[in-house]
Amino acid sequence: MTDKNEISKLRSQLLANGFSPIPNHDKRCFLSGWPKVAIDDAAIKKWSRMRDTKATGLRVEHGLCVIDIDIDHRIIEDIAEAMLATLPDDLRPERLERHGKGYKFAWYCRTDDLFARLHTRSWLAPGDTEDDGTHLVEIFGGGSPRQFGSFGPHTVDDEGNTKVSYGWADESPEDIPLNALDVLTKGQLFAMLDAAEAELKVQGFEPVKRTKRGESTPSREYDLTEDMLFDLLDGRTVGLPVLQDMVKNGYTGNCSASWLDGAIAKNRHRCLISKSGSGHITIWESAAGVTHMPAAIKPTDFTERVDRIAEKIREIQDQRRAQLTDQDDHLTGAAKLLVSYAFMPTARAQVVPLWSVSDDEATTVVNFRLQMMPYCGIEVGPRGGEKKTNPVDVWLSNPNRIVAAGQRMRPDRERPVFEEHGRVWLNTYRPPNLGAADGGDADGGITLIEQLVPDARERAWFRQWLAYKWKHPHVPGPAVIMVARDMGTGRGTFAYFLKLLFGNRYVVNVPFKIFAGLNTQSQFTEWGLNALFAIVNESSATGDMSTYKTKHAVYEHLKEMVEPRPTERNYVIKGEGSVNAVSSMTSMVMTNHSDAIPLPEGDRRFAVLTNGCVRDPEFWNYINEWLGKKANIAAFSQWLEATDLASYDPYAVPLSTVAKEEMSELNKSPLDRLLHDAMAEMDGYFVPEQVLHKMAEAEMRTKSNLPHGWRNIATKEISQVAYACRNNSGRKIETQINGRRCNPMHTDRKMAEKCIVRTEAIRSEVIKNGDVFGLTPAASKIKPRLKIVKKD
Repeated sequence: MTDKNEISKLRSQLLANGFSPIPNHDKRCFLSGWPKVAIDDAAIKKWSRMRDTKATGLRVEHGLCVIDIDIDHRIIEDIAEAMLATLPDDLRPERLERHGKGYKFAWYCRTDDLFARLHTRSWLAPGDTEDDGTHLVEIFGGGSPRQFGSFGPHTVDDEGNTKVSYGWADESPEDIPLNALDVLTKGQLFAMLDAAEAELKVQGFEPVKRTKRGESTPSREYDLTEDMLFDLLDGRTVGLPVLQDMVKNGYTGNCSASWLDGAIAKNRHRCLISKSGSGHITIWESAAGVTHMPAAIKPTDFTERVDRIAEKIREIQDQRRAQLTDQDDHLTGAAKLLVSYAFMPTARAQVVPLWSVSDDEATTVVNFRLQMMPYCGIEVGPRGGEKKTNPVDVWLSNPNRIVAAGQRMRPDRERPVFEEHGRVWLNTYRPPNLGAADGGDADGGITLIEQLVPDARERAWFRQWLAYKWKHPHVPGPAVIMVARDMGTGRGTFAYFLKLLFGNRYVVNVPFKIFAGLNTQSQFTEWGLNALFAIVNESSATGDMSTYKTKHAVYEHLKEMVEPRPTERNYVIKGEGSVNAVSSMTSMVMTNHSDAIPLPEGDRRFAVLTNGCVRDPEFWNYINEWLGKKANIAAFSQWLEATDLASYDPYAVPLSTVAKEEMSELNKSPLDRLLHDAMAEMDGYFVPEQVLHKMAEAEMRTKSNLPHGWRNIATKEISQVAYACRNNSGRKIETQINGRRCNPMHTDRKMAEKCIVRTEAIRSEVIKNGDVFGLTPAASKIKPRLKIVKKD
């Protein structure tokens, strides 16, 4: 289309269909102020007289959304199919499909969510380098100035010859009104991006390490210039210099967005005019939620960096207020001690800095007084004698000094001190200071997690688990057992990564025997007092748990250690007694054995995940190099911050996995199996003796060699999986069978509690479940536990 009349006709039709056409030279627009120029028939007619503007672009605004699949590769159709598969069948963003250069194409649709840009990472085709070009998917939603070349020449050479032109698969914006296009939500668009990334990975593409995926959302723009005019709510139209003077004199009000969108913006309530803290004009545009300020005051890149440095300096100053100088007298010194130290009268070392992170920083009053001797005040008496006043004595005598009961690591409480149960405590927790993410990326950490947990379902849960701990470090949540077939799958590297992420002092390594309570040192538990993570390396408890009783004792011990909720527990400190403190510890067990921990069926505390395979040295060189850059750790923390936790509950039953089912099955003892089989035969009401009889028969038949005293163990287990029948008053129901008084049970709580079944019916169901009270040879070995009731 080269005829100027035809081009103007096209643009007029596009405008009539609700789009915003602008003149382009190939895919670029050189029209002055194009993001805000008013578009009407007069402007279109004027543009027809411009040279070298045969192409036509569309401004992304008024709900228009452009999905730009910028993948110049033959797999683009596979990417498109994967993206469309995430949408309901009635949504067809591909209805308007614009083709440009090479394989690339874009879809034009609508969105109700105003945003600037959503995007995948940049990807490299197999065997390509960055010099060969990268591939990505971008989605634009009108939140920032953007136009898309849509009609006419795409590429023009130096002689003015058209090399590539835009084309449409079927219909185009000339045929379809904007308001007739399907509306996609931001959530649906994000799902399409995730599908594109997943398909790129399947196709063997590799992400460019420096790139990220997500959303670009400007919140402040320095774009107000002196040539702009502002239509105020009171009917006046003024320029920026006049409006600035009005604001300085106290004016606040509203205006339209005509300075931003052109004459089509009529609503004079849309923008709010006010004054910043520094006295400059600010205009908040409500549709995009962006604050606009004068371009002349745009800060340099150094401003933000200086602010971050200043913030760190202030924090350091708060922590070091007690550093007295030679110019301080004893009263000034005492004032500094008052805001920097606490007194703990019950401790061996009674003086501790408010910003301390451990007991090691505490000192005794005697040593503290000696330390502060150079700052003593000297008073000369009438006879020339000197009286020295130590600032420590002034501090101790001040009723406003902080008196603390002790130190506790509490991520959920105020810092540096907090009150609980009427007592003051020093909080030793310090949030990680990862610094800025400038120049860093999260890719290495994401890759490490993909290596560590290759199953997509397990990995999605693991990301939520880790992200929840990052956002709520005081919540232990479920423990994680990682099972690997071989050494060298990355678990040790991940433990090191946790130290970089959460802080070295909060991640402890614990031998399994101590963690599981299998040796005499297990009684000392101070290692968990200040831990956010306990890493239990390479554990296999099978050799230490040969008996049924030992296995169950270990699990009962682990249940106490692994409580998902923040729980106050008693910590035993070697040589110092014990203390009660709230635990924030999350446990991770690393093992190469599928039967590492005796997890019973229905466990609610542990998740069992399967690790990946061994990787080559080049992979670990990349991971270690990534770990060596602090900005990368900060970028990874932002990735965790962006994790959707709507479907995650740290107190719910953890993810069910094949590895957990296998671990539970492998740890079943012969007693567990016989009890399970016997209980399965109980149909309706029964008495424990019937279960024991069936187990005894099975033991003789299978030669299972149950442990000594198994009947007492089994009786206890029966009471944990079944319920005693009770009447409406809550008392156990009694009935007589074969002259013995017994208490029937049922595996269904509702059938057992407040039982409305008549006693005769219960008795008949018990008898139906088989011989009762030793009528078989095997059962005759069981001594009855019920009293014999004499017949009248």
